[in-house]
Amino acid sequence: AETEFKKPAEQRDPAQMLADYESAHDMFVAMGARPFAARLLRDWGHALIATGATGDGQSRLRAALVELDALGIKGEAEALRAELAA
Repeated sequence: AETEFKKPAEQRDPAQMLADYESAHDMFVAMGARPFAARLLRDWGHALIATGATGDGQSRLRAALVELDALGIKGEAEALRAELAA
């Protein structure tokens, strides 16, 4: 998913990229890898926003912030909080 997102916009396969984010998130959740799941939610949110799905993207970013705060990942939570406030 991340590799697809880093491609120039005109070369991306948005459907595949978003499916990869969803699959990866499900795997991280199933493994109990909460920090990875939180970071992936953040990246997924950015990808959704980049594809024009702003509402869904903002929702993922807010969910990521809740998880980052709950896990005590302060630096990343503060950066995301500032981004959401902008």
